[in-house]
Amino acid sequence: MVDHVVANLAAAGLADPDRTGTALGIASAKAWRYVAEMEEIAATQAEAGLTPDLFRAMAAVYAELAERAVAASPEDVPDGLPLEEVIDRLSEGGAGRAAAEAPRPGA
Repeated sequence: MVDHVVANLAAAGLADPDRTGTALGIASAKAWRYVAEMEEIAATQAEAGLTPDLFRAMAAVYAELAERAVAASPEDVPDGLPLEEVIDRLSEGGAGRAAAEAPRPGA
């Protein structure tokens, strides 16, 4: 199924199949940066009388991704990292948790 999704994204020009694993690994390594931002947007939505649910959910997704990060920083993600390895490391019980426990700037 993953191959099918990546193939569709590549056909639409939205993904490079050779770099998808690296791109997802980099995204996981900096996901922690976006949690507070999504929470702030949710609060702004609520103050404006709009539903904050979408941005609260996005904050939760970023927080979960950060907990399972492939590396402590984007610079630590190896180029050419296979997508299958990233998916395994981000999945429940994956090996990404050790990297996520590393100290992060501003955390």
